[in-house]
Amino acid sequence: MEFTIPVAYEVWGRVTVDAEDERDLAKKLSSKDFIDDMPLPDEPEYVEDSYQIDTDDINGSASVTDDGKQGPDINLTDEELKAIDQPTWDQPEDTS
Repeated sequence: MEFTIPVAYEVWGRVTVDAEDERDLAKKLSSKDFIDDMPLPDEPEYVEDSYQIDTDDINGSASVTDDGKQGPDINLTDEELKAIDQPTWDQPEDTS
């Protein structure tokens, strides 16, 4: 069975902003309306190590059955979600 899970990752890029001078640029960049309308970068680059599973929104995500139909929603326990947020493979092994 396949599961569709929410993930998040960060990208970095540059956009071009038309401004009369540096003061005008600062004014535009501090405006919420301007930022809301700013385009996404043309050539975004993935920020290394930013990929993560969105455990806040994983419950309720749908599974997909082998025949491509929507299956039951995912419903993980708090313990299972914690294990995803803090995987043991990130921690050094205890050799004592």
